[in-house]
Amino acid sequence: MPEHAIGTKAKAAEWGFFWWTLAVALHLAAVGALVCFTPLREWFFAKAEPEDMTSALRGDKVRRIIAAMLEVHTQRIKEKIAGTPRQTGLRPVLADLQYYRDQRYERYAKDAAKGGKPPEPLASLGPTGPDTELKLDGKTIPELYEIAKSIEAAAYGTYRQMRAIELARLQAIPLKEASDVTQIARPDHAPLREAAFAQDIDRPDHRLQALKDELVKVHSEVNAMLSAALRMRDMAEGLVGADVSGIRVVSSGGGALYTGGDGGQWGSSIGPPLLAHEFFPGGELSKLGTDFKPLPARKLMAHEGQKAEWAYIDTWYIIGPFPNPERANMDKKFPPESAVDLDATYVGKGGVTLRWQFKQFNNMMIAPMLATNYAVWYGYTEVYSDRPQKRLVAFGSDDYSKAWLNGELVWASGKTPHRWIPDRGFRTLTFREGVNTLLVKLENAGGTTGFSVIIYLGQGSL
Repeated sequence: MPEHAIGTKAKAAEWGFFWWTLAVALHLAAVGALVCFTPLREWFFAKAEPEDMTSALRGDKVRRIIAAMLEVHTQRIKEKIAGTPRQTGLRPVLADLQYYRDQRYERYAKDAAKGGKPPEPLASLGPTGPDTELKLDGKTIPELYEIAKSIEAAAYGTYRQMRAIELARLQAIPLKEASDVTQIARPDHAPLREAAFAQDIDRPDHRLQALKDELVKVHSEVNAMLSAALRMRDMAEGLVGADVSGIRVVSSGGGALYTGGDGGQWGSSIGPPLLAHEFFPGGELSKLGTDFKPLPARKLMAHEGQKAEWAYIDTWYIIGPFPNPERANMDKKFPPESAVDLDATYVGKGGVTLRWQFKQFNNMMIAPMLATNYAVWYGYTEVYSDRPQKRLVAFGSDDYSKAWLNGELVWASGKTPHRWIPDRGFRTLTFREGVNTLLVKLENAGGTTGFSVIIYLGQGSL
């Protein structure tokens, strides 16, 4: 082999060794950097986030994903309406309520026949609500939402009929009269933005987020409807149980059901949540501690003070007793009904001089200083509101009571003597901006007496 060929081969070997050495050194340096330099290592091994991957999707791929998502949500809403083997739905609960109502009507009819009076037909109570037999197949989510609201309305109507039937049976009054004084607070539900479901979404932008927001709203509202229906069914089951001899219903405007005896739980769980452990008569409440009471208040402010779901009005001027022999003056207009003059004096029961007395109470039930039989008292207060607003208000009294807000009669209880319960009746009241005057008339047939005014401060009450 010529010498120049041997030299060329040697140089090639030297360069090959150099490049291999350089390549190995660079790889070792890179590996060392990945091992020792954390930011570089995290960048090298990082995977694209799902959002990053979906953000790159466009056109039909996005449409197919959204169609599949809507199909799943549609099926879930159908299950909440129709029920499944593992979970009850709105329609089965409505059927249960209708069964319990029919049971109460059968008993009402039997009692009426025993008394020699023909029972009024159930149809005299009118319809319970809109059509609830619409088919679910082929319906869009907004259409299913409207069906769910119709079923909930029928559930409230059926429960109201059952309460009216029981009231008519126990107090021997016509069904129509019982129905007129039996009101059940039913909340409204937020409307859907149907445009969010109809838009063509070809990329994951604000349109997709708007659709997701509406889906969350639908599930939240339908869950609330089902929960309310289940509470009514539970109340109905308790009402038509095997032992109903201790149940007494004295109602005017949605009065509560309760069991006889001092230890029984009572209070309406329909409408805004009135929990049984929150509302007990004085003696029972003391066993649970003061944490179970609504907060005392006399101002309706949007952003001030301690947050609470309920507030009872605790500050009052009280005057009485006025005479009410054998309850003959229940509807008599004593001077405070004509004009509230906190400096005036009047002649009361037994010739006693009466003056308004200021008192702040630490209990929900507002009671006069000394209860006496066959007497009438008045309570006067002022409620300040920082804006015009509507609020659901629960009235309770022992026995008969009436209330005027800003001079307008807004509440009157049944005249049958009854014990105090704070949610005897609900009224939606309009408070104007500034000072609102509230006058309450209280009548006592015998024993203890008192009244309460409790305002619902939570959302979704109207």
